[in-house]
Amino acid sequence: MILVADIHLRRTVPRARKDDYLAAQERKFLTICDAAVSSPPLVIAGDLFHTARPGDYLEQFVITAFRDRGIRAVLVPGQHDLPYHSYDYIDDSGVGVLQAAGVVDLVWDGCVEVGDHRICGCGYGVGLERLVVMLAQPSKLPIVAVAHRMVVESAELWPGQVTEVGGALLRKMPQAACILNGDNHQSFMVSTGEGVHKRFMVNPGSMMRMDKDQATHKPCYFRVGFGLCSVVERFSLPIEQDVFVNERGGPTTVARSELDEFISKLANGYELGLSFEANLEEFLVSNNIDSAVRDIVWRAVHGDN
Repeated sequence: MILVADIHLRRTVPRARKDDYLAAQERKFLTICDAAVSSPPLVIAGDLFHTARPGDYLEQFVITAFRDRGIRAVLVPGQHDLPYHSYDYIDDSGVGVLQAAGVVDLVWDGCVEVGDHRICGCGYGVGLERLVVMLAQPSKLPIVAVAHRMVVESAELWPGQVTEVGGALLRKMPQAACILNGDNHQSFMVSTGEGVHKRFMVNPGSMMRMDKDQATHKPCYFRVGFGLCSVVERFSLPIEQDVFVNERGGPTTVARSELDEFISKLANGYELGLSFEANLEEFLVSNNIDSAVRDIVWRAVHGDN
């Protein structure tokens, strides 16, 4: 089984990158696809696409890559996969197109059996308590729990952050042989137990380094096998050298920076390199903003009428 998250396929080049970003993106994604051929299934913990409606080109690119290799991936959607960050509009999304094409199984709030595995997922907007309930159902198959929410390795990333810690998730979900998580773009793995009782929680991090604060990030994917003992292996993806511009600058960047600072102050935290959307999401969640209002906000952010 191949475990990945936060692939963020896109047709635009991040302002911080000066190389052929789109070619690098394609190489990394196809490396993951090739690995999934020999170690199926491919399980994605959210944000396959950078935007919910990525366009025909990227949809066809993924469909072709999966069909050519006989891949049918399991995807637990993240907020970037969902129009207005809501599963209600899934049919009007890129991942919805992939599901209709038969190359992806979407698991937003439930479980599926794939080969010799039971995969239970809670996508963006579904509380982890739902995943705990799902895992309580008896299963003779090894269970992989998949979530898309902010989880950290050991400590909050900024004061007052609302988050979960990897080790705590393992304790909350003792039935899961392995937990796969997305949303945090940092890569880490935590484990508990020994021998036949050893269990893992993996957070692969983002496939691409989209900003200079990720200069030391090492993109990867994980391969997990279940037998007498669970085995998890980390595989590095190719990294391009000298890819970041010296200065970002520019009117758009300055505007986003000011918005980031504004949202951070509203949330009573510190920005610490988060994107505008991540800061906005933190504000909406921590202030318990009504879902109807959230829809309006995300429509405005994404330029939808």
